[in-house]
Amino acid sequence: MKIACICNLNHAQFILARYLRDAGHDVTLFLIEELTAFAPEKDTIGDIKDIAIRQLPWKHQELNNISKQEIRDHLSGFDRYCCSEFGPAFLFKAGITADLFIPIGTDLAEYPFWKPSKRWPENWEIDRMQFVLFQKAGIRHSRALFMNKNGDMILESALNKIQFGGIRFPVSIPYLYMPDYLKAELNAELTEIVRKLRSQFSFIAVAHSRCEFLNPESIHYKGTDILLRGFANWIQKNDVSACLILAEYGTDVTAAKELINDLGIERNICWIPPTPRIQLFPLLKSCDVFIGNLSGPYWSYNTAMEAIAAGLPVIQHGNENALEAYPYLAAKSEQQLNLQLQKLWDSPETGISMGKEAQNWFSQRAIDLPVNELVKFFASGEVNRKPWWVISEETILWHWLNIGVRFLNHFVNFYRYRVARMYA
Repeated sequence: MKIACICNLNHAQFILARYLRDAGHDVTLFLIEELTAFAPEKDTIGDIKDIAIRQLPWKHQELNNISKQEIRDHLSGFDRYCCSEFGPAFLFKAGITADLFIPIGTDLAEYPFWKPSKRWPENWEIDRMQFVLFQKAGIRHSRALFMNKNGDMILESALNKIQFGGIRFPVSIPYLYMPDYLKAELNAELTEIVRKLRSQFSFIAVAHSRCEFLNPESIHYKGTDILLRGFANWIQKNDVSACLILAEYGTDVTAAKELINDLGIERNICWIPPTPRIQLFPLLKSCDVFIGNLSGPYWSYNTAMEAIAAGLPVIQHGNENALEAYPYLAAKSEQQLNLQLQKLWDSPETGISMGKEAQNWFSQRAIDLPVNELVKFFASGEVNRKPWWVISEETILWHWLNIGVRFLNHFVNFYRYRVARMYA
């Protein structure tokens, strides 16, 4: 079966592509506006075999200027289509149903709900609105979606607003392509970092999520401030020999460094540069605990999955109602983080045991289960494409709206011009 995987944020589609390739499918990975960090070669060991990779020249905010036929010229000829990030909008404009949508976060919670800054949109905002409407429609009409029920109310609310009508598999796609990750070894730079830290400290915590904390209302808020204050309180109150590894990644890195200086814990912090996670994975195995998201009821996000795959115990906010989650230590305040770190310091065996249990959960629930579901889904011969008029309904509505608003904009701009001339 010929399968197209479109967009690669968080390496989601490249992971999917490799497992589908191993199942005997002919897979092509299409890249659109990919960040350098998510280039396929950053998440693999050695050469990429038996997966075609195509770089598409498009930008999502210019979707209005890309014709349906141009998209079809690049993407036609496949039996199944999988997508993330901008993929739903491009497929929808081309009149192609997405067989499988894999939400990453912003593609489901933000893109479909963007609104113009003013009541009457500028022309460039009208261009962007086509992407917004087509993203929403592309997700709504997807045949299936892989998204577990992890208590993320932002994503659940977005899915309900979009009125997704396909099949929902309550599992995530595999978070890592384990055949490559099991072969990963520390490079020389990280080997030296681990050696120095182990010679200076008895306990190493790692928190390699993005530094995001200045805007608590943002969906990207990670609680980095809670992490740093809680860690500082713990080491100063208990006089322990401990270090925290942070990734120099995120919009608030500078603010985090300033907070670290204010707290007086510079000596206990080790910054590592942005590093492909497949190179970072062996480093995780050298640590004693992973401290994850302290800001919301999440437990199935990438950095946490990487940590439990490496056998680390996890401290995070978590969700007490998530009955199928792996074992972790709950903390959503500085005081709770202090207590959980002390628990692991007093009883290293507790952390080792919890890490092994979580690692077994990862193998069964985050790899074997979703891989089996994917194989069964793509083994099905049923295509179940939606009728063309369902796909075209929003397209036709958009074109009439586009023409009407642009026509009125000419009058608005002419009026603005006349007013400006009067006061010139």
